[in-house]
Amino acid sequence: MDLNLWKNKDELKKFLENLGIEYRYGCFEENNPESCHLLGDYLLSIDKARAKAAQVYKTNCDDNKYGLSCDAYGRMAFRGQGMEGPDLPLALKYFIKGCDLNEPRSCYHGGQMLGVKDKNVNQFITPDPDKSLSMLKKACLMGKQPAACTLIHSFYLRGFHGKPADLGMAAKWAQIACDQDEHTACFNLSRMYHLGDGVPADQEKSTYYRERAKEIAKGIRKNLEPKKDARPDL
Repeated sequence: MDLNLWKNKDELKKFLENLGIEYRYGCFEENNPESCHLLGDYLLSIDKARAKAAQVYKTNCDDNKYGLSCDAYGRMAFRGQGMEGPDLPLALKYFIKGCDLNEPRSCYHGGQMLGVKDKNVNQFITPDPDKSLSMLKKACLMGKQPAACTLIHSFYLRGFHGKPADLGMAAKWAQIACDQDEHTACFNLSRMYHLGDGVPADQEKSTYYRERAKEIAKGIRKNLEPKKDARPDL
């Protein structure tokens, strides 16, 4: 929702007030998990009430088993929003909860925390490469988190946390990521076919995936270009 489209500030204020009432009614009176999540979004982005938003997300995750709220609460815990400070173990706990509820974003975020080499994370979270891969693969194969596919590819490409590199598996997951329009994975797959790393050398496929990567990257750049205001004069 683009609030900049509203020219009359009084109308915008009234609209937002009614929206808050609608979400509160749906959450507290109808016990609708989607409404509760939207209320959390409203409290966070409109009211700037971070602590209240965090509590709504947490309750909606714990009581209503709404995976998207588990992920939202996990992200707030990771950043320390609406609480005393960042709490990475708490964040991971809720990412795992969300993943168990089949929320792909939670699977990606939890898998990332368990797999990255980052002293700021690793001092609080013990790396678990097997659990990391399990969560990332779930996120990737649900088809909604292509970045998870690319991260799996990079882990297999370089090896991580004591696990050796596996170029065959790296190529497999690069293919899956590329099929989900991850241009970096397409570029890497092109290079692997060019060099014969993990796959038989094939210059035709190398060219195909290089051009595919360029096509995807071009689309990304186009989407990032400022859009002209196409609204007619009223």
